[in-house]
Amino acid sequence: MYIEATLFAMTGENLKYLLAILNSKVGEWYFNQISTTSGMGTNRWKKYKIEQLPIKQASEAVRRQVEGLVEYVLWLHNPENPQASPYMDNAGVARFVEQVLDMVVFELYFPEEMREKEIDVLQFVTKTNFPDIVGKAVGEQASIIYACLKWLLEPDNPIRNRDILKDIVSEIMIKIVSNTY
Repeated sequence: MYIEATLFAMTGENLKYLLAILNSKVGEWYFNQISTTSGMGTNRWKKYKIEQLPIKQASEAVRRQVEGLVEYVLWLHNPENPQASPYMDNAGVARFVEQVLDMVVFELYFPEEMREKEIDVLQFVTKTNFPDIVGKAVGEQASIIYACLKWLLEPDNPIRNRDILKDIVSEIMIKIVSNTY
């Protein structure tokens, strides 16, 4: 890899939690509001702008839940890993987990609105529903992720049923941010 301009790297603790926020729809929306453009239709991720992003503090338990979902996404995007599902490629499975992660991050920033609309999901992101995959063998990790996918696809799954309402979530966010809610 060759770097054509100044490079900044993040180090420290809770990087996977930070990764979840920076890659979420909430993070993307906020960064679109404050960033400068490249002139080619993309945002410039400049240090002084990234430092302006408000990072929601979470309890240790919630942070671990978010980081667990990030582990799933990172595993699914690793091309060296086998298919987790016999019916869907890992990129497709990752989209399901990323939707859950987006909903969780949205709830971190707007918990009252999510509970009021009964579309809060953090309560269902538990070690039972999303077991830890760190330190497990690759085959076991794939099995765990596939079991989670099957659970997410069940007709009465509470996260799935809340995710169906994601357009409402987007509408709520726009109203909250523009102070018309």
